[in-house]
Amino acid sequence: VTGTVDFESNGDREVGVGFTIMNWASSDGYVTLGNWGKDSGLVYEDGAEASIVYATEDNSSPPDIILPSCNTDDIIPTVAEECSSAGKRAVIYAIKTNPETGDDVCEGGVPKPANKDLDCEYTPTDSSTGVLAVLLGIVGAGICALWTIWVLLNFNTKVIKVSQPEFCVSFATAAAILSASNLLMVGPNTDTMCLLRPWIFN
Repeated sequence: VTGTVDFESNGDREVGVGFTIMNWASSDGYVTLGNWGKDSGLVYEDGAEASIVYATEDNSSPPDIILPSCNTDDIIPTVAEECSSAGKRAVIYAIKTNPETGDDVCEGGVPKPANKDLDCEYTPTDSSTGVLAVLLGIVGAGICALWTIWVLLNFNTKVIKVSQPEFCVSFATAAAILSASNLLMVGPNTDTMCLLRPWIFN
């Protein structure tokens, strides 16, 4: 090859050269597949593309790039933001990908851990325990509210007067709020909920 020699960043010859692409087929020796030029790219001869022989055991096309072996830094865990109704938080492991191509950055090496579930740090509202807590809170608060209304309606009766109606109303109201505090004990531990829980309970 003579003349100006210049290369592009990907290693291709920039000017003035073309290649005849040949393939080694053990039965036929070298077989011409086609020609490559800077402007035309690879142009196969008729039927040549289907007859390529690769130097792999199963005649599969080898990867374009030999990837490095994976290490622990190449494996990224993704933890689900929300818990499932079973009270579990999913953890999914994946190999880092090239942001430009979306392909894995490595292969082999350190094996990728199996995906797993972690116990949640709170009781999900839609779990069986969460639903039971909400229902009991509503029922308890409802009973106390009805008792408060009954006391107020019968405020002037002898039985209510001798049982200290002010105390009965304050006690039933406090019991209703205490029961309703169950509603705040389930669900994610947000800043607001963590502030409300002890205040409402006390």
